[in-house]
Amino acid sequence: MWANSGNELFYVNGNNEFAVVELGKTTTFSWGVENVLFAADDYYTGSQVSSYDSDLDDQRFLMMGFREVSDTQLIMVDNWNENLKTSP
Repeated sequence: MWANSGNELFYVNGNNEFAVVELGKTTTFSWGVENVLFAADDYYTGSQVSSYDSDLDDQRFLMMGFREVSDTQLIMVDNWNENLKTSP
């Protein structure tokens, strides 16, 4: 994922770590040294794809991970926006 600044690239590396690399500012494509930010095991596995995004200044991430749970429950709320209007 490209950083909002356009100068860095965020990715999950081969060691299942969330990393960032700074891109060169020349006319040819080049990159700097990989900087590992944190282990991605809780957010990404090779068999499942998780979603992630960064805030506008690229200092925080919103990540969605997948975990198998034996007693999973799905709750669906229709017209939740209308329900908010009528809540006390």
